[in-house]
Amino acid sequence: MNSIISISKKVKEYFSFLENEFGFIKTSEYQYVTEIHNEFVKNGLIIQIVYDGDIWMNILKPKFNIQILLNEEKRITDYDITNFKYYDVKNLDLDNSIWKSINSDKLSDKRLRYYSKLLQSNKEILNGNLKKLKWYFPIIRKLGFN
Repeated sequence: MNSIISISKKVKEYFSFLENEFGFIKTSEYQYVTEIHNEFVKNGLIIQIVYDGDIWMNILKPKFNIQILLNEEKRITDYDITNFKYYDVKNLDLDNSIWKSINSDKLSDKRLRYYSKLLQSNKEILNGNLKKLKWYFPIIRKLGFN
């Protein structure tokens, strides 16, 4: 239980900028089977941080009105995966330069710092511009276009 409590505090520590600077609303943390979910919601965009023994993060774009999530009448896990477009934020660091720049003894802490840094260095995503997360963006970048 202590690791769950420390994960919750770390999520708040590393991702409070989402609320303070970008107007995201953090919904209540919840458990789904063996996972602990923390989600930040804003204007049809969801930052999902999950702990299941390891930490992972996705950006989701729901295909429904998110007010029901903000009211906490339903949670992401109440919906089928087809109700969302999923974006893997690790695509923002294809050369692993951000990952390599983070020093930490604890893997979970390193992952939280990593995801936080990915978002902070790609602020346009937090304002709804998901161009960098599209599947074709790395190809366009390799060709020299932005």
